[in-house]
Amino acid sequence: MNFDRYTRSKFIEKMYAEYLVRYEYSHATVTLGAYDENDNFCGAVFAKFNNEVLVDQGIFNTLYSSVANCVANIGFGSESSVYDQVNFEMLRKLRSEFKLDGELCLFAVDPNAGGKGIGSKLLAELSKQYAGKHIYLFTDSNCTYQFYEHRGFIQGYSTRAHEPSQPVNQKMTYYIYHKIL
Repeated sequence: MNFDRYTRSKFIEKMYAEYLVRYEYSHATVTLGAYDENDNFCGAVFAKFNNEVLVDQGIFNTLYSSVANCVANIGFGSESSVYDQVNFEMLRKLRSEFKLDGELCLFAVDPNAGGKGIGSKLLAELSKQYAGKHIYLFTDSNCTYQFYEHRGFIQGYSTRAHEPSQPVNQKMTYYIYHKIL
């Protein structure tokens, strides 16, 4: 996700990234990390599978996420719900067609580690651990959704809608992808 599209403040960008990671971590049932040859952290995948225990049920992450979500809603007002509304509708449609076992909640690779196969390795490990599970993910035209297409994910639905915190006539495409691991 390109946070710099939504703010010119590096502080706000960093805070939003922190919020997003903590939020997704607090809702994940599996987390995988990737490290380079020098043991530097360079990528992560968080997923949530049905009927599994959350990785972190700690009060700090939950509280942090709740407070940050309230602040974001105050800052962006009703625009913050556009993304959620569009995604909810696409998920409703996809669930009417398929039994889904889980969601790929967060998939991130350090931009400096791009092109080294880190993302592919993370996805391969998730696929190994959850072979046969049908997962979905949300993404949009501001992200590298092509990565998923090149790894066998199928675009379920897409919708053009207003891009939050952008001029009223600026739209982006929201996607939901799915795949059996």
